[in-house]
Amino acid sequence: MSIMAALFDRCFSGFSVDDLDAAQHFYADVLGLRVERDEMGMRILVPGDSGIFIYDKGVAHQPASFTVLNFPVADVTAKVAELTALDVQFERYAGSPMATDDDGVFRGGGPLIAWFTDPAGNVLSVVEEGKRAVARTRGTARSVVGTIVRPTREGCPWPGRSPGASSAAARSCWWSWSRSRRSR
Repeated sequence: MSIMAALFDRCFSGFSVDDLDAAQHFYADVLGLRVERDEMGMRILVPGDSGIFIYDKGVAHQPASFTVLNFPVADVTAKVAELTALDVQFERYAGSPMATDDDGVFRGGGPLIAWFTDPAGNVLSVVEEGKRAVARTRGTARSVVGTIVRPTREGCPWPGRSPGASSAAARSCWWSWSRSRRSR
């Protein structure tokens, strides 16, 4: 079996916002991330990575229907408390397999995770990593972050039930869940 050389030596992700000044304030001043800004947009500088590019799309911006950025942390509960003290509002989901508690933390199996939005409505998360997260995934070797499904604003269909043509976001939610089941 031959191994093909990679076609690319690096990559980066990006997403849009409706107000670059508000995004810069949120990511730099509230979340404490290092950012660089130029005429093209803004880059979040992440150690050991190519960074994340954020660009201004103005009134044409539509918030992503999925989590665009995950922040792995050792203690989700502590990080939620810290961010809440900085006026970050956490998403609350009820009536779905991904129901969150009063603090906005999903504790229903697997790693703890809590979702929040940036000023443009893009969904971000803090997700537990480390030994506790691995133990919560029932000792399997699957990726901790790769198996997480974020409920959509319409609600995630119950696992195992194909959503049919109800919405692209619901199909994505179901697909992510079914994919995680195959990797067990």
